[in-house]
Order: sequence, then structure tokens, then C-alpha cells
Amino acid sequence: MLVPLVLAAVVALLLWTRKARQTRLASLDGPPRKGFLAGHAADVIQSRVGTVFNIWAKKYGTAYRISYVFGKEIVVLGDPKAIHHVLTAAARTYERPMLDRIALEQWFGPSLFSASYDVHRRMRKTLNPAFARSTVEDVSGVVFDLAHKLVSSWASEVADGGTKRIELTHDLPRLTLDAIGMTTFRYNISHTNQAIFGTLEKMGNSPQPTAFDEIMAEVVAHFPILLRLPNEMKTWIATLRSELGRVADELVNGAVQTHGMHGTVLDALTAPDSRASREEIVAQIIGLLFAGHETSANVIAEGLYELAAHPEIQERLHDELVAAEQKVDHELNLADLENNDLLPFFDAVIREVIRCKAVLAFISRTAAADDVIPLQFSLSKTGEHAFKVQRGQEVMIPVRDGVNVDPRLWGDDAEEFRPERWLEKDEIPEEARLIQGWSNTLSFGDGPSACLGRTFAVAEIKIVISLVIRRFWLKPTGETLDFYRLGGNTIKSKIRGREADGVTLPLYLTLRDE
Repeated sequence: MLVPLVLAAVVALLLWTRKARQTRLASLDGPPRKGFLAGHAADVIQSRVGTVFNIWAKKYGTAYRISYVFGKEIVVLGDPKAIHHVLTAAARTYERPMLDRIALEQWFGPSLFSASYDVHRRMRKTLNPAFARSTVEDVSGVVFDLAHKLVSSWASEVADGGTKRIELTHDLPRLTLDAIGMTTFRYNISHTNQAIFGTLEKMGNSPQPTAFDEIMAEVVAHFPILLRLPNEMKTWIATLRSELGRVADELVNGAVQTHGMHGTVLDALTAPDSRASREEIVAQIIGLLFAGHETSANVIAEGLYELAAHPEIQERLHDELVAAEQKVDHELNLADLENNDLLPFFDAVIREVIRCKAVLAFISRTAAADDVIPLQFSLSKTGEHAFKVQRGQEVMIPVRDGVNVDPRLWGDDAEEFRPERWLEKDEIPEEARLIQGWSNTLSFGDGPSACLGRTFAVAEIKIVISLVIRRFWLKPTGETLDFYRLGGNTIKSKIRGREADGVTLPLYLTLRDE
């Protein structure tokens, strides 16, 4: 009886508050409205990558509106000037959606992912040194060791001259999880605490959301007390908080052997001038583990997948890595991998992988005040170069099949995997330069809330891909993969026709001659 009453109350409230807001968006074009209850929710959260936002953008331009649950209208932005305004210039005005902040605070505790603007700045100031370029170089040996162990493990499974089918979604998340744990808080998670590893794996492979999930999320947004009801996510988070709290206590008290590991984040959070409480320390660690390990693993996996699908690119990359190693006369280190004069094509491949294979489906923000959003490209409906939004207006910025692959910004071949674009004379079209995130993409977000660990993530991606390509020849399995938004807001693959098998990304490996 409670749920119908709550739904009725929400519907009445939303009908009353949203009518005026819809009239304010009259200048925006968009797909025909769907049913009041779910709108385009199923299209947004359940469709394959490459079948929704990029199609809408071609038809309705770089700023349009879509209908969502309970008649809510969401502004969708792919316009570079508008994106810069929302994520950077007016970042204080555009906040994470309220439900996201409330849920993350209740589940994880006080962390970067739930903090308000000013608290977020204070937390980043504490954590920034842990992810500085010099720090990443200092800890890169740990990542190299982990990558070498993975490559050796794969090599031992491949008979001489034979081929081995491997599952990237099994091995890579374990590597990236250990890389974060062993460099930021001196703890080898996958080999020491199966409860943490298993819980993170369950969270990352949670079922694809449905339109009903979005409807209930809107109800919870208006009645946050419902977050107290038991659910699977809360159980997983409770396990993480308990296990990581115990680990944090042991690490702080010196009760764990940490030889050969680093504690860049733990040291920053426990420094004398840090104001972080024990609760915040645990919350920050959970957030970094959950947000950092899976995303890097997905990008590495999809990068290897693309190289397998493009043998000519794979071979050129391998040859450049071999030539560079011969030139420097030692095994390539992180400084070598970041030397664009030494490895120009490798740099281009990594940039193209991160551009095309962004794990973020979209970035969501909510206006905390009435505002005017400026535009680089005129509205398709009115020709204007700005439009008004009211306080409470939700804004969605597609990334994976949005600005990162928009032909207006990247040219007609924007959706193609073509590393050579980064080596051409003009490199990047002028329009794409208006996106001021990493390499003019939104793969790591932009503005004051951009990914804190992006330097570490790029280094990790470079290290693993370089060692794998140096040792193996990769081939596709012949199965068609489709990519979906799964396990939150990240992109993962399933085999077409075998979707019930779950997340998978297989490849064939053949050992190269040493």
C-alpha cells in the first residue's frame, strides 16, 4: 500500500512543478515525447552504445531535450561551449543530481563523489599530491610488476605456436584493483581479501538498469528516507565499509606487511594537517577503488579488442615499441612510454583508445540556480546561441557516443578507430579544442570535478597495453560484441545473441617470437 501512495504523491508533485519548466524549454528541439511514466528512460539506459545519443544529435543538434520519468524533461548537451559552461565556468551552479549525492553519502560515507563544491575542493586539495605526475612515476614500478606477472601468466598458458582464448574481464580488473591498492594504501586486495574483491566484482557486474529502476530512483529523489530500505547495493557497501575499515585500522597501526608497496592516498589522508576522519578515510578508499579499478580495466580491454580488430595498427604499434626499446637499450619505463618523440604512434593509439572507448555513458548535472547556457552551435529549432534553464533543471552530457565521437567536432570519421588522426598536421579540429578535458575529450570529465586519478589511469593503460602488445599477437574470436551501460554508468560488452551469459570480452592470444 505504501508504494502506490508514494507514487501518487510524487506524480501529483511533479505534474505541478514541471509544467512551467517545460515551457521554458520550448526553444529546444528533441525526439517526440513518450509516455508520462517512463519517457525515453529505456532508450537512454538499455540501448546499445551508438544507437541513441549520436542518432539524436544528428537530427536535433548539439542541444536538445528528451522526456524522462514522470514527465521530467532533461536537457542533453553536446555543444562544446555549453559543456565548458556547465562543467567548468559555472561548475558551482551545476551540481551532481541530488539523489546521486544523497545515495553516495549514505552508502560510501563522506567522499569526493558526494561532497558539495567547497568540501569537494578541500578533499581534492588533500588528495591531489597522491596523483601528481611525479608521484605516479614513483609508483609505476608496482604497475609494471603486476603487468609483467599477468603477461607471464598468459604466456604460460599458450603452448608454443598455439593460440589461447582469454577472458579480459576476469584478469584485467584484478590487475587494476591491485594497482590502486598497492600504490595508494599499501594493500594487495585480490591476494589478501577475497571479500573486498568479490564484492567489487558483484557491484561492477550488477544487472542492467531498467525503466522501472529509473522510475523508482525518481521516487527516492523526492523521498530520500526510502534509501534506508534494505537492498543489495547497501549490503555490498556495508561489506566494503566493514572490511576496508578493518584494513585501514591495521595499516594506520602498522599491523600489515607493506614491503614494496606505496600509500600515497593513505599518507595524505592521515597526515598531521589532514582533517579527514576515519569515516572519510574509508569512504575515500571505497570511492577510489570502485571508480578507479573497473574503469581502467574496461579501457584497457577495449583497447586490446580494437587492436585485435585492426591487425595493421597492432603490427605498427608492436614494431614501434620494439624499435624504441632497441634505441634506449633498456626495457621501456614510464618516462619512455610518455616520450612522444620516441613513441609517437603509441601515444596516438592510447589517445584514440581513450577517446573512442570512454567508459562513461554520460555526465549528469542539476542547475542549482536559474541560468543561461551559451552555445557554440545554434539551436536547430530557433537559430539562437543560448537558452535559459530554471533551477532544478537536469542536464545530461553524453560522452561515449556523444562529444567524444561527434562528427561536428572530430570530422566525418569521428566514430572510427583511427589513431593516425593524432599525427596529422592539424591533429585536432578547431571545434574539438573547445572541449578542454584530457586530449580534448570528456573521457575523464572536465572542470573541478574531473577524474582525480586520470594521470595514474593513463599511465596504467600505457603500461599494460605496451607489455601485452610487445609479447602477444591478438586476434578477435569472431563473436559480435555489443556494448551497454552496465554496473552503474560504465560501458561493458556482451556477446550478441548470448546476452544472458553476462559481461564478457574474449580474445585469442598467440605468443610472439622474443
